[in-house]
Amino acid sequence: MPGRILIVESDERVRSAVCGALQRHGIVGDELNDSSEAVAAIRSRRYDIVLLEVPAGFAALKTVRDDTDRPVIIALSDSEDDVRQLAGESAVTISINKDFAMDNMEPVIAAIAAVARMR
Repeated sequence: MPGRILIVESDERVRSAVCGALQRHGIVGDELNDSSEAVAAIRSRRYDIVLLEVPAGFAALKTVRDDTDRPVIIALSDSEDDVRQLAGESAVTISINKDFAMDNMEPVIAAIAAVARMR
């Protein structure tokens, strides 16, 4: 599994569900509820994967895109429009609709496992 994961989500219910599902699979990560804090964390620490909410996390995506040794980004989105827009973002590896993820965390876990295998 991946080394270090950052989970950035302002909605405590979503963040709790994501973190709980990851922990049940033996994955523990740093948690933040603010994308501006994520920018500072990404710049000061080495993350293998960043699970980031959008569109609030677009500033963090730009920061990551500008870094040379950037982590893999898995974006959690509220809308299909955001997911489609993110498909073109070079910093995003995988986009997942947040509502779908809340009902079924397996795609998020599978995405993290797939990224871990790639690294």
